[in-house]
Amino acid sequence: MVTRILIVAATVAAAVGSASAAAPGSIVSTGKSWTCSSSVDLTSVTVTIDANDPSEDGVFLRAGCTGYIGSITVDQWRGDGIVVGAGAHDLVIGSINVHCYAHNAGKHQDGVQVMGGDNIRVARGYIGCYSANDSQATIHEGVANQELPTNVIFNRLTADPAGVQDPTGSPLYHYGAGGAYGIANGQSSNSGFTNLTLLSLSHLHDLYQGADAVNPVWSFRYLPPGVRKSPGIP
Repeated sequence: MVTRILIVAATVAAAVGSASAAAPGSIVSTGKSWTCSSSVDLTSVTVTIDANDPSEDGVFLRAGCTGYIGSITVDQWRGDGIVVGAGAHDLVIGSINVHCYAHNAGKHQDGVQVMGGDNIRVARGYIGCYSANDSQATIHEGVANQELPTNVIFNRLTADPAGVQDPTGSPLYHYGAGGAYGIANGQSSNSGFTNLTLLSLSHLHDLYQGADAVNPVWSFRYLPPGVRKSPGIP
């Protein structure tokens, strides 16, 4: 059980396109991205972006997004799973579950991309962005956002570049190389990953740390044999 660090109004953020409340406190959006830009107290958010849908990225956590989301689930065939931008703050997410099976031509796909934000916690989760050509998860200040991700922590995250737990049962790396990087912590402050499980090797670096990461956070539950780490990662 995740302790809610904030008492917030039960306000549902606006969706890009249309989304429906499947049950009190739950958002289901099929074919459209969903955006959080205000205070929320939600049980769950579920987004599916198929190959022919107009939207690309699944979930945006943007300026003003704060509060609590019990779970975020994204199934993705076009773009990123979850994007965290500048101005998101003081947000607790109980769990994330991201699957990527394809992406648009020329799209740099991440399972989760953190380009800003302050004091954000993900308690646990799974990222199987099997088609990613960037990372399963990356924390790095965005060029346009100009906000250093600060105190952004993913706990008990399982990253699955090869698709060991792919629900379709396809062969490993069936959808692609599994990402240039497995998990990346580039330009950030007091941010990173605790109790991380990496189920398989990725295409290039498995664990990447940038020179501009200030007080990066790393701890591990499981790493595969032969894992490749940047200097400075314990």
